[in-house]
Amino acid sequence: MIKKYWWIMGLGIVFLLVLFWPKNKNKNIDEVETITVREDIYMPIEIMRPESVGWLKTENIELPVMIKMKAQKQVIDEKREAKIKESVGIDEENGFVDKVNNLVEYTEEIKGLNQLPKTGEWNIELFKERLQRMTESINGGGNLEIEWRGISYQKLLYPRWVEAGIEDAQSVEIRGDYVINGIRISTYYGESIVGIFNKAGKLIRLNVYLIPEISQDEGYEDLANIDVVSQSPARIYGIVDDAGLEKVGRVNVTQSKIVEIFDNERNLIRPYYWLEGNTYSDSSKQPVKVSLILKAEK
Repeated sequence: MIKKYWWIMGLGIVFLLVLFWPKNKNKNIDEVETITVREDIYMPIEIMRPESVGWLKTENIELPVMIKMKAQKQVIDEKREAKIKESVGIDEENGFVDKVNNLVEYTEEIKGLNQLPKTGEWNIELFKERLQRMTESINGGGNLEIEWRGISYQKLLYPRWVEAGIEDAQSVEIRGDYVINGIRISTYYGESIVGIFNKAGKLIRLNVYLIPEISQDEGYEDLANIDVVSQSPARIYGIVDDAGLEKVGRVNVTQSKIVEIFDNERNLIRPYYWLEGNTYSDSSKQPVKVSLILKAEK
């Protein structure tokens, strides 16, 4: 009787061991895909961001083969600063040379309409040539390859310049960027070169970032295509042309191109998508074109 009891008890223990023995937890469990949220540690925090972004064109583009590059800003000593000011016509009241960001700014104060003549011609090609020569002089001489980005006509509704048709325009704004190794390079704040001329061809405003000294680094950039970057959160898009809007709501992206963005203060150069898109003005409820940049690295 006792032997039978122990035999039954032994079977019960074996049954319990089989029932509660830990199973292989990895078996028959689906793998959970980890979703990485894209971030940008380089974008300056003060740049305006859109509230949301949608892509009207999501087809992938042919990604360029981009060698990694290093940037070193040009040195501007007192002698060179004086030379830049003399070539542009900068004094204590109309401009400055920012040696931290390697930025040259000049603005002619508009005191009367005689500074904005109605006669003359909008000789855009001549204005571009003058702007090119001035940019090359600021950069220390030599031939520079520049991609001219856009032309916009304006008129003065004091104290602001507003967009105008060519017939009513009092000034024209010309924007451009440097090109190195076939790749356009720009800044976190928009095009590297901006010049504004009146109808008589007089320069009334200039904004030029000096081109950094570029050298080759090791390896190639690991770029992400549109199917990846289009999933980016709105907070890592930077608005480089806000079209005068105080805030930007939803932007619908219509065009994309990969460029290099440089920062002289941090000796930094990184690949970005340059995006063109449309949004709406809260005041006029009219569509407005804006430009954005977005990290292109994976």
